[in-house]
Amino acid sequence: MKNLFTLTILLVVIWQANATHNRSGEIIAKQIDELTVQASIITYTKASSIPADRDTLIIRWGDGSSSIVARANGNGEYLEYDTKMNIYIGTHTYQSSGNYTIHMIDPNRNAGIINVNPPNSDNVPFYLETPFTVMTGNSISNNHSPILLQPAVDIAFVGVPFIHVPSAYDIDGDSLTYELQTPMSDIGEMVPYFIPLTEVIPGPNNSISINSNTGEIIWDAPQIEGEYNIAIRVRSYRNGVEIESVLRDMQIMVFPDEELMPDIVQLNGPGNSNIVTVAVGDTVSIDFEINEPDIDQQALWVSSNSGLYDYFNSPATFTTSINGMSATANFQWIVKDEHVRQQPYLIVIRAKGVNAEFGLANYLVVQYRTDFTASLISDPDFIPINFLLSPNPVVNDFFQFSLNIDEIKGLQYRVSNALGISLSTAVIQHKTTKITTKNFPSGWYTLTVIGEHAFGSRLFFVQ
Repeated sequence: MKNLFTLTILLVVIWQANATHNRSGEIIAKQIDELTVQASIITYTKASSIPADRDTLIIRWGDGSSSIVARANGNGEYLEYDTKMNIYIGTHTYQSSGNYTIHMIDPNRNAGIINVNPPNSDNVPFYLETPFTVMTGNSISNNHSPILLQPAVDIAFVGVPFIHVPSAYDIDGDSLTYELQTPMSDIGEMVPYFIPLTEVIPGPNNSISINSNTGEIIWDAPQIEGEYNIAIRVRSYRNGVEIESVLRDMQIMVFPDEELMPDIVQLNGPGNSNIVTVAVGDTVSIDFEINEPDIDQQALWVSSNSGLYDYFNSPATFTTSINGMSATANFQWIVKDEHVRQQPYLIVIRAKGVNAEFGLANYLVVQYRTDFTASLISDPDFIPINFLLSPNPVVNDFFQFSLNIDEIKGLQYRVSNALGISLSTAVIQHKTTKITTKNFPSGWYTLTVIGEHAFGSRLFFVQ
């Protein structure tokens, strides 16, 4: 009991300390030319900490070189909770393709972070990294790290479950996974004296989890007010191989008063635990109803994040109608050819009641996957592709397939596992193609051959 009392007093003292600078952030990168990469450092800093404001930062490119990069969004964009977002953009040309860890380090985190080197978190460097694969050839235009659409600062309340979805989107359609990790202070170094959230007044009422497929974080529930930092690693996979990752350092501000989060009710469409398949030509329309049960709130904010809104010629739309403490919203999406990809799209709905800018957010996640098979079959020019695959089952670390078609120009193949994850893909050069399965675990797989107006697939088993 004495130790618990001492910890409580220490945490309150830390919370009352004046914060200094870096709250959270990440680095995103994209390849813009042969061996040339553009990277953006995104930081969320304490807006009132004017003496510590940075109009430039140093970015290290992972090949021994570094650059001074200027802030690209003026004096920064002011957000909620005494926070502003800063974006610093730089470009770099590498000598060769390969894997590089793009990173930055700044001397100070903000003071008063409960679970990082207490009570001196401001003595711990703030570090971000994005391991990135520099490619050559046709892959250059399809090489982006994931983009995290939801800011890396959020608020919570003591005794109330906290929910957050970072809303990552991969422009290349690569597969994404999410995991929690300890924040870092340098390459290969974790911050000192890190206290996991569940160890701050541990017990059955203090747990945290992250959905590895959607990134949804649930902390049930914060025990003491204060500022906390966690780190989220978002990994990007292509053909079963990790090609980059983003380390997001995130800050959660916990306030003492209990709040009620808004209710988000999906009135039609799929449940939020399902991935629904749609085809080109389909129209997706989902209605939502949002209600704020806390009568002390002054306003209701409703928003949505998705890659479907900003990265296509024919984007999806999200509209809201707010009436006091209740609202309705609609997601509308007409599926076009440009939307076809294997990985699902996340549509994240966020609602928050607001009282003097503070309020607890609730999230709802809906997922859709485009089915290129159904899209092709609905094409009036569709041509089915027949081919032979042997041996099946595969017993000697390889198989081959032979196309029964005259014209192979523009065709490519893809091998996927039973979960639908693409393991290998390539343009078809000959009517007969040999594929290795040396590193494939025993199980069922799918070989797909696809062209602009053509499709064929076969199941095969690897022993």
